[in-house]
Amino acid sequence: MKTENHDVQLFCEIDDALTYAIVHNGTHLIRDICVKNNAETDLENLVIRISTSNDLVENSELRIEKMKAGEELHFKNVDVAINIEYLASLTERSICQLTVGIYSEETPLASHMSNITAFAFDQWPGLQYSPEFLTAFVTPNHPVIAGLLQLAAKYLEKWTDDPSLAGYQYRDPNRVKNMAAAVYAAIQQKNVIYAEPPTSFEEFGQRIRLADAIMDQHMATCMDITLLYVACLEAMGLNPVMVMMEGHIFAGVWLIEENFSELIMDDPSQLEKRMSKGIHELLVVECTAMCAGKSMSFDKAAALAEYQVSDYDNFAFVIDVKRARSMGIRPLPVRIKTADGF
Repeated sequence: MKTENHDVQLFCEIDDALTYAIVHNGTHLIRDICVKNNAETDLENLVIRISTSNDLVENSELRIEKMKAGEELHFKNVDVAINIEYLASLTERSICQLTVGIYSEETPLASHMSNITAFAFDQWPGLQYSPEFLTAFVTPNHPVIAGLLQLAAKYLEKWTDDPSLAGYQYRDPNRVKNMAAAVYAAIQQKNVIYAEPPTSFEEFGQRIRLADAIMDQHMATCMDITLLYVACLEAMGLNPVMVMMEGHIFAGVWLIEENFSELIMDDPSQLEKRMSKGIHELLVVECTAMCAGKSMSFDKAAALAEYQVSDYDNFAFVIDVKRARSMGIRPLPVRIKTADGF
């Protein structure tokens, strides 16, 4: 914070990271602007001006007609016009400077400057930045998902004589398991090659291959293919979860029509309890087992995942996708126009 006039203090709470997914879901960049009048007299006709060093945010103003001596004002969740087209066009992350200044006419009284990192449209910034927004990269309405479900329905018909993708309508955990296995087989048939993710993706994030990119490139990291699988589960009307571990991610699915009471569930015993043989309400899957060259069955992929997520030392938390949707976190649009044409 830089203050030109000690009679006025300015404090700001501003997020230092911004993504298309975050803006798409209505999160406020500026959470709080606090102005404090330390003078012994009232102040009148003040204006707060907000600007950035590039096209990320349109210049805006907030007016204060009068502040009494010693008064403190807060402007919570400030609505600033973020340039969506600029965000959607980013193919690499960009850093800009956001400035909040308070003026008396044209005389500056105090200012606050923050560096904002704007991430590429398909970039997940990591667990340190609102991890629940990873669910925005789960895109059940993507056209690629429909094709995978059609293939999954053929597997279901072959195995059960019933191709229906009916969510929980059958009220049968075994039917749900068969649906999850059918999608697993459908993705496995596409011969996607496993690609090593960057180190420490939890902290620094990574670029996400969306559904069409996976099918076009036939390559995927553990994050990419897990998000693809979870999108298929959601599109079938099932309730998927994502289990975050140190350096890895697993998909899970409720075998009954249930979900966690919290968006972020950080108690590993709750996950283990619901996977136990006596309860068997939730199933987890190692999604990299679908990749080319693995030749691992669905049951083995599930057993491997169950063993690994029981490692409490490496457990981070579970993100419940249905809970995220109920809280208004929407998937990314099917297609986003970028410099590359999407």
